Amino acid sequence: MFFLMELCIKKPSLHFSCDQASLDQSLPFQRNGAIALLIGAFYLLCKYATHCTWVTSEAYSSPSIVLAARGAYGNRVIFDDYREAYFWLRQNTPPDAKVMSWWDYGYQITAMGNRTVIVDNNTWNNTHIATVGRAMSSYEDEAYEIMRSLDVDYVLVVFGGVTGYSSDDINK
Repeated sequence: MFFLMELCIKKPSLHFSCDQASLDQSLPFQRNGAIALLIGAFYLLCKYATHCTWVTSEAYSSPSIVLAARGAYGNRVIFDDYREAYFWLRQNTPPDAKVMSWWDYGYQITAMGNRTVIVDNNTWNNTHIATVGRAMSSYEDEAYEIMRSLDVDYVLVVFGGVTGYSSDDINK
């Protein structure tokens, strides 16, 4: 918005070309306009901060072991299956047990389940990862032999068919 103000030019006769009363009457309108503009800017700033907080909470604050989704009626549903599985491994398996899973769960199993994994997120050993992938995608008889050669005690498989989780191990 632009505000125009009539300039009062001083004449050589020491009289103003615009009278003082007209200048005083325009000041309340300018002040009210400035206040309205500041209130509007503050409102927009608050709305922007609220929106940024919401985006952060929805997009960036969800850890990878706790999944969130929306139910049929729009309610928020929390899937805590990963953490529960790692807790189960810690409580119900021997401390020296070896767990086979896809490589992307390796560090989580090691840290939260406190168990040894066959492959982890350190992807430097591509042959080992390929062997685990072959075991996961083979028929049971062949997979069993591969797992015995790797000295596997437990296998962690994520299945999302019931909940519609599309990033499960079956889709990899």
